[in-house]
Order: sequence, then C-alpha cells, then structure tokens
Amino acid sequence: MTDDSKEQMMQQFQQYLDETANQKRSQEENAKQELLHHFQSFLQDDIEMYQTSPERAPDLFTLLAQQTALKNEVKLESRQFKNALDKFNETVDLLKQNNQHLTAQIVQQEQQYLEETTRLERHFLLDLIELRDRLFAGFEQTKDYPAGFFAKKSKQQFIDTVSQGMSMNIERLDKILKKHAVIAIDTIGQSFNPDIMRATALEYHPEHPEGIVIAEQQTGFMYKNELLRIADVIVNKRKQENE
Repeated sequence: MTDDSKEQMMQQFQQYLDETANQKRSQEENAKQELLHHFQSFLQDDIEMYQTSPERAPDLFTLLAQQTALKNEVKLESRQFKNALDKFNETVDLLKQNNQHLTAQIVQQEQQYLEETTRLERHFLLDLIELRDRLFAGFEQTKDYPAGFFAKKSKQQFIDTVSQGMSMNIERLDKILKKHAVIAIDTIGQSFNPDIMRATALEYHPEHPEGIVIAEQQTGFMYKNELLRIADVIVNKRKQENE
C-alpha cells in the first residue's frame, strides 16, 4: 500500500469520526432541548392548574382559619368527653352509695331476723323447759307414793309404768334441749352466783360452808352461753348467835 493510499484512508476515517461525533452531539442536544421543553410544559401546566383551582393552594389566612376551627372542634369534643366522664363518675358514686345503703339494710334485716329468730326460739325452749318441769314434778310424785297406797298389784305396776314413761319423756326433752345448746346449770354444792342464781331461802347447815347452794327449787338453764332461765336455790347461811 502506498503512502498516498494510507493518507487517503486516514482522511476518510477521520471524516467518519467527525461525522459520528457531530451526529452524537446533535442527538444529545436534541434530547436536552426535548427534556427542557417537557419541564417547561409541566411548570406551565401546574401554574395554570393552581390559577384555575385556587382552593388547591390555600393562603395563610385560610390555613390559620382551618387550624383554629380544628382546635375549637377538639376543645368541644374534649369538653363533651369530660362531661360524659363526670356523669359516669356521678353514676358510679350513686351506685356505690345505693350499694352501701342496700348492704346496710341487708345487714340490719339479717340482724333483726336473727334477733327475732332467737327471741322465738327462746320462747319455744322456755315452753319445753316448763313442760319438763311439769313432767319432772309428776315423776317425783310417783316416787313419793307409799308402797301400800294401792291395794292391787296391777295399780302399782301402772304407777311404775307411768313413772318410767315420764322418765323417758324427760330424757327425750333433755336431748332436745341439749341439741339446741340448752344446758342445765349445776348449782348443788356450788358457790352462790347471783348472775345465774336467785336465792329463794337461807338455811343453816353446819356440814356446809357459808354461801354454798344446798338445795335447788327450780333448775336454771343456759342457752348458747347466755342465761335462759335463772335457777332458784337455797343457800347455806352463817350461824346466828341465837340459833
């Protein structure tokens, strides 16, 4: 290849490179111009949109007015919530007071019921004790009859049968009384106690110390550790000089 041919080929290659570079620059310039045109169009459209729709671009006065309205609405709702909470608390307090009043009434009614039940039970138990006293008096009389009072043996057997029946009834009554926490007061041989005993007579017996119960005229009873009926007793007294 000659030098002229080489030179010619170099010139053609350089021309190709120049044309390619010019074409590339032209494309880049066109792209820049097109992008700039699109951006200008976007700005123009956005300005026109806000000009035709002012509500989409509120001014400062409108913004402050809306903020104030929102604050007032929040305050109003807070006040309403506070009023509702106060009414709720008042209702709760009223319910508490009614509950306390109802509880006090229930306690009072239960106490009254207990007192009335105890009163009726005491009367019932006293009636049983009186029945026991009469049975016991009849039982003692059957023992005091003289052996020859009835001529016939059958009549004596009848008295013995009646005596045994009374004894069984007395034992049954004693079990019923014990079941209801009624216990007879032990007085014979005990020191006189005015809280549960009543001295109906004084006698002197030198074999007993002074103030000791030597006989019982009416049996006393305790009911649930409380006095149900006082015991009538005879108490040994001090010897007098003229006795």
